[in-house]
Amino acid sequence: MSSDTIWEFKACSLKFGSGAVEEIGYEAARFKVSKVLVITYPGIRRTGIPDRVVNLINEEGMTCELWAEVEPEPSMESIT
Repeated sequence: MSSDTIWEFKACSLKFGSGAVEEIGYEAARFKVSKVLVITYPGIRRTGIPDRVVNLINEEGMTCELWAEVEPEPSMESIT
């Protein structure tokens, strides 16, 4: 049995507020990656926000793909 009683949790920075999504390209570029995958579900995609995120990331020179077929409450069939 482990007697470890100390643990660490590191969280990323979260930005909130009007226009915060406009900084997503800059924030993604800070990770020095060339490809990004945005994952969401159809209801959120209908808002247009995920497509905006993809465009902002692409504008920073990264390749960004959007996958919007996640089931919000996955069925047993989708996870087996």
